[in-house]
Amino acid sequence: MTQMQINRNRRFDDPKNGSKGNQFNEIILRNNKASNRGLEDKEIQLLQELQVRQLELEAQNRELREIHRRASDREMEDDKTHLLQELQLRHTELEVQNRELREAQRMLEETRDRYASLYDFAPVGYLTLDEGGHIQEINLIGAAMLCEARESIVGTPFVTRIIKSDIHAFSHHLQQNFNSSGNIITELRIRTHADEPDYIRLESIAMGNGVCACRTVMTNITEQKRIALALRQKQTEQNALLNAIPAIVFYKDPYLRYVTVSQMFADLLGHPIGEVLGKTDFELLPSELAEDFQRISREVLESSEIKAGVESRLTDASGNAVYLSTVLAPFNSPEGNVAGLLGVGIDISSLKRAADTNLELLLQNRSLTQNLYSIQESERCHLARELHDELGQWLTAIHAEAQAILCMPDGEPAVRANVQAICESANEMHEVIRDMLRHLRPAFLDELGLV
Repeated sequence: MTQMQINRNRRFDDPKNGSKGNQFNEIILRNNKASNRGLEDKEIQLLQELQVRQLELEAQNRELREIHRRASDREMEDDKTHLLQELQLRHTELEVQNRELREAQRMLEETRDRYASLYDFAPVGYLTLDEGGHIQEINLIGAAMLCEARESIVGTPFVTRIIKSDIHAFSHHLQQNFNSSGNIITELRIRTHADEPDYIRLESIAMGNGVCACRTVMTNITEQKRIALALRQKQTEQNALLNAIPAIVFYKDPYLRYVTVSQMFADLLGHPIGEVLGKTDFELLPSELAEDFQRISREVLESSEIKAGVESRLTDASGNAVYLSTVLAPFNSPEGNVAGLLGVGIDISSLKRAADTNLELLLQNRSLTQNLYSIQESERCHLARELHDELGQWLTAIHAEAQAILCMPDGEPAVRANVQAICESANEMHEVIRDMLRHLRPAFLDELGLV
């Protein structure tokens, strides 16, 4: 029943309406019953129709479900095939990605190992310092250079390992490093277990990007420093020798430029040593003498043989002539190549003057000897002439007188014997004089025209 019908029934059921209302109520009730029967028949019919429609719909629904099931089965088969293909493709992609990931992981591990090896076992020390000079990180080589374990070094100030006299240099190094953008290099000395400290070179650069720290490379340069000090000592000794040696000593490079000279050589040229170094002979000597020096020097360099006794004449700063005798010798580099030329010269001016004096004395002596021989020959000639002319004539007269006495018939035998002895003595003396004349004045000198 509808709400309106209920309201009507309520209205007619009201006792206030009286008997008249009751009649109407009965009529309405009868009508309602008739209507209800009609409605029930319609409802039954409608229900039947609905049931039939429901059965039809259920049948259609079953058909649709069957069709949908069949279609779903086909779609599911297709979806399964497609899904399987997608799964296979995805599996292949995942395998490729997995291989790539494993390769990337392997490369990362290798890179990590290489970085660790490079960082920890590089031949130099790597460390990170904060603004206060505290060590934040350090590699194994750096820890070994500091002679401590890495665990005991991290977090400690680096300045505690530095020699006291070098602390200011380290502080200045840090200050410069955080106030500039370039690399800052400083050489320091650090304490070791040995008696002597080690020399190190710090090269640092600020990290930037708001990080108050710097990356630092620490290199042990102890051996280089010792070599440098030894070389400096050798250089000092060489300079002392060059300044004290009473000889001209110089070194030239392969281009025949002076690289080292002795003080005596610089004084000879009239220039300080600094003005001689780096120059050639053409810049210091007269052109002709420079050309000779250059030619001889090139010959020595090309032949790699020592050349001794090279004499030259120079004019010193005072204008005096100086004679030099020089020995030139090539010297080689550690690789065995010719690295330059060494020259050692001595001043032979006094020897030259002595030689000139000796030559002059020799000429004078030769002239005196010739004069002496001439005088001696003249005296011999005069003496021979005197012996021949004077003494020979007297001996001839004595011999003639003796012969005259021997020719006298009345002479005594004793007298004759004495006269005969005088004649023989005169003859002997005559022979002696002839021999003396032959020694004093050989006849072939006059015959050959030698006198």
